[in-house]
Amino acid sequence: MFLLIKYPLKWCACPGTLEKIKTIKTLQAEVKKTFKLAETYLKQIELLGEGLSFPVINELRYAGFHVLHAVSGDNDDQIINDYREALEHCRRAVSDAVSLRLHFYINEFAAFEDAYERVIIDTSVIPSYLQDRKTIKQIRNRLFNIKPEDKTKEQHWQELSKDCDLLKNIFELWDEARPNLNKKLVIEQRNYRIQTAILILTFIGLIFAIMTRLL
Repeated sequence: MFLLIKYPLKWCACPGTLEKIKTIKTLQAEVKKTFKLAETYLKQIELLGEGLSFPVINELRYAGFHVLHAVSGDNDDQIINDYREALEHCRRAVSDAVSLRLHFYINEFAAFEDAYERVIIDTSVIPSYLQDRKTIKQIRNRLFNIKPEDKTKEQHWQELSKDCDLLKNIFELWDEARPNLNKKLVIEQRNYRIQTAILILTFIGLIFAIMTRLL
C-alpha cells in the first residue's frame, strides 16, 4: 500500500515495483498473523507466574519497533528489511513463549516427583501415572532435541504448543492427587522417624553391651 501511494501511477507497472509491493504485503500479513499467535501464547504463560513473560514481551516490543520504522520509512528496501526483522522477532516471541511454557511444566513435574520421592505412586492414586511419565519424557526429548532448522518454523512451535496443553492436563490430574499423596507422605515420614529411632536405640544398646563387657 505504501508503494502504491508513494510512486506515480505510471511506475506501478514496473516489475521491480510490483514485486516490492507484493513482498511488503506478504510480509505485513505474516507479521500480523505471527504477532497474534505470539500474543495468544503470551497470555498462556502470563497465567503461570510473574516474570515468565518478559522475554516474549521484549521480542514483541522489538517487532513493534521495526513495524513502526517500516510504516514511517521512505526507502523501499529498508521497509522490506524492517518487516523481515519484525517477523523474526515475532517468530522468536512464539518460540520463547512455547519453550518457556514447556520448561515450566517439565520443572513442575520434576518438583512434584521430588516432593513425593518417599511415596510409592501407583495407579490407585494416579491411574495414568506410568503412561503420563512416558508422555512427559517424550515431550521433554522433543523440546531438548529441536533441530536448528525447526526453530524458525511456525508449524513446529504450534505442534509443541499442543504438547503444552497435554502437559497442562496431566499436571492438573497429578495436582488433584496431592491430598492422597500428602496422607501417604505423612505415614512414610512417621515410619521413617520410627525406624530411625529404633536404629539409634539399637546402636546405643550395642555400645552399652560392649561397654558392660569391657567393665
